[in-house]
Amino acid sequence: MMERDFLFLINCRKARELCSKKLDGTITHKERFLLRFHLLLCSLCRNTLCQFQAIQKGIRTLFEPYESESSDIKLPEEAKVQIKRQLIE
Repeated sequence: MMERDFLFLINCRKARELCSKKLDGTITHKERFLLRFHLLLCSLCRNTLCQFQAIQKGIRTLFEPYESESSDIKLPEEAKVQIKRQLIE
């Protein structure tokens, strides 16, 4: 095979890096293409991407109530008093 035949191949380590960039939203068009091509061939990396996405979704779900300004979660007055005491001491 000639060197040009490997232009679209990346290893699993690079694919995991690109999976992370994809989830962060910082992946370039070229990197997206390379990742898609790799994922067509590699079931392990497809599973890794699914796991990354599940973790990201779980984290978003976990912190979602705290990101909303109209959240119904209120800190009890007693807890506020305790925090103030700890800060003063």
